[in-house]
Amino acid sequence: MLPEVGSSLAPRSGSIASVADWLVREGRLLPDAPALIDGLCTQLSAVGLDLLRMNVQVRTLHPEVEVMLFVWRPGEATVELSTQARVIDRATQAFGTGIVEQVALGHGAFESQTFRESPFFAVHQGAPRVRCPIDAAATEHAYPIVADLRRLGGTDYVAFPMRFHSGATSAVSWSTRAPGGFRDEDLDALESLLPSLIVCLEIHAARHATRTLLTTYVGREAGERVLAGKVQRGDVERVDAAIWFSDMRGFTQLSASLDSAELIRWLNEYFGAIAAPIGAGGGEILKFIGDAVLAVFPIRASRSAADVCACALEAARQANAELDHLNVRRLARGLPELEHGIGLHVGEVQYGNIGAERRLDFTVIGQAVNLASRVEGLCGKLGRRTLATSAVAALADEALEPLGTFELKGISEPQRIYGFVR
Repeated sequence: MLPEVGSSLAPRSGSIASVADWLVREGRLLPDAPALIDGLCTQLSAVGLDLLRMNVQVRTLHPEVEVMLFVWRPGEATVELSTQARVIDRATQAFGTGIVEQVALGHGAFESQTFRESPFFAVHQGAPRVRCPIDAAATEHAYPIVADLRRLGGTDYVAFPMRFHSGATSAVSWSTRAPGGFRDEDLDALESLLPSLIVCLEIHAARHATRTLLTTYVGREAGERVLAGKVQRGDVERVDAAIWFSDMRGFTQLSASLDSAELIRWLNEYFGAIAAPIGAGGGEILKFIGDAVLAVFPIRASRSAADVCACALEAARQANAELDHLNVRRLARGLPELEHGIGLHVGEVQYGNIGAERRLDFTVIGQAVNLASRVEGLCGKLGRRTLATSAVAALADEALEPLGTFELKGISEPQRIYGFVR
């Protein structure tokens, strides 16, 4: 139980130092960083530090996120977290004693004005400790956060640098509501916790980085399968799924006429336009193949084949709309429009690890994948952006227009092909 606001319970430095044992024995085994931080604050509060706030800043290895912030507060307190940096994601977890807000900030966070006006900036500039005793009667403060904490009854604030194995400087701060603030020996004891805290945070940061990199490079579901131990060559299972294969039109000509940097920018614009609708529909992009995209929408017990086909068709519709929006912006910049085709099929695929001993690919193969690819190849011939097989049309909850029966290379039977009704 947290002490009441204004409690006269005196911090006990010897007990604070013993919290390091808890970090090594139990803290490192907690499931994630928010649980670790709440557990640590619970331990510190139990030995007499009437904590108002703990803020942990951790650099991360992520293509979009530069830093993760974890801000703890007791359940009854409200501490607003303001930032001028780009927020990629924000989540809040409630525990028995407190609440932890987890905020992912985009690259450029350390150039924001909010960061430059914070004690963490001084820590990053080399200060070994930033201490800000909080005077309840003061009207001016060295940092905006100190003024915020004073209004909430804070009496003291301290920030320390944390240096991880990567060499990048991160930071941690604590603030208290205890009368008289932190004692000098309490600050020394808090500082003595840092090596154990860093070890625990590095464990969680490594887990987070591993999951992030796997999700980024092989996909969310494939990444979870790898983390679950599906890592041996030949770990393959049969699954039913809707298969998406899309391809940008005229890529060969573009690659011959553009310099590599411009070509990559155009590809990234195109992939960015269609990736979000695939993800929103429950699909997962397995690979980018030059200018092509291979994605799957898995069928599960909780998600019927009809639902999956409907989601795949809606994703295609939204991807086409996003491509239209992109082309409006491109024309305004004097650039040519981009065009593509999408082929959809539903069937059984082989899903798992395929490749050489030291280089594996988590992907899907099978006749269903080949069929989706061949269907996409008809888009240019038929002047359509999206085409689907009869298997998709039979399950779709919307009327699709029959466009004819076609012989497809490598496919033994002629295929009836459908498109959106015009």
